[in-house]
Amino acid sequence: MSTLKSTRSTVSRVLLAASVVAALGFTAACGGGDDKADDKPTKPSKGASAGTTGGGDDKASDEPSDKPSEEPKGAGPLTEAQLKKALVSGSDVPGLKFDGGPGGDLEKPITVGAECQALADAATINSHPEAKARAAAMGMPTDFSSMNIVGLLAHEQADATKIVADVRAAVGKCQKFDADGGGFSQTKALPDPKGGDEGVAYSMMTKGDDGDTQAVTFNVFRSGSTVAVFYSGNIGSSTPGTVPQKLIDAQLTKLEQVAK
Repeated sequence: MSTLKSTRSTVSRVLLAASVVAALGFTAACGGGDDKADDKPTKPSKGASAGTTGGGDDKASDEPSDKPSEEPKGAGPLTEAQLKKALVSGSDVPGLKFDGGPGGDLEKPITVGAECQALADAATINSHPEAKARAAAMGMPTDFSSMNIVGLLAHEQADATKIVADVRAAVGKCQKFDADGGGFSQTKALPDPKGGDEGVAYSMMTKGDDGDTQAVTFNVFRSGSTVAVFYSGNIGSSTPGTVPQKLIDAQLTKLEQVAK
């Protein structure tokens, strides 16, 4: 089975949900490593497991590193149980219905060129270094006019800061990346989004294994030690949508309350 696997949707394949989910191989869900299901912050990590990266002639210095940052750690990572509690669900966001979390599996990291690795990680709710825990959910309005995916990744604060910086750098360098089942192209930097401690925004065109293309907008935030990834698109439109501010506000507020 390919790393990016096609996922059938209950919505017609002409909808954005089908084309994006097929391209991303995303099973809206929550997952994590060996984090214990408690509500107490985990102890600082001694290191993250090494991941694989690629990229032909790309220099290793441009590549998101699996080595934890040596900057002051700041806040420790949230537990898997805390991420589940913090994740938007049901009707937390007016006008949107969220499904898919908690439960199930998130995708494993994919390996692309070093200049694009941070964007590939964001698209599959992954990171370098590896998150201590992950959670994600997918939401749509009742008229299926758009699709919105939210992912939370638990890190040491210094690592979360570096991940956002890596995404920002990749937006300026990466124009496309391909993988089995789909790919992304035409990266466009957008104004920084509002919310969290810092954030970066960009759009890309995604192409599924059936050849359909769709514009998707990404927002990647740091809130304390957690990285929050949002991506949205308008169904049946080649124009990138915007991540709803009400979704950003609801998710980051809920995350901040849990992290207190």
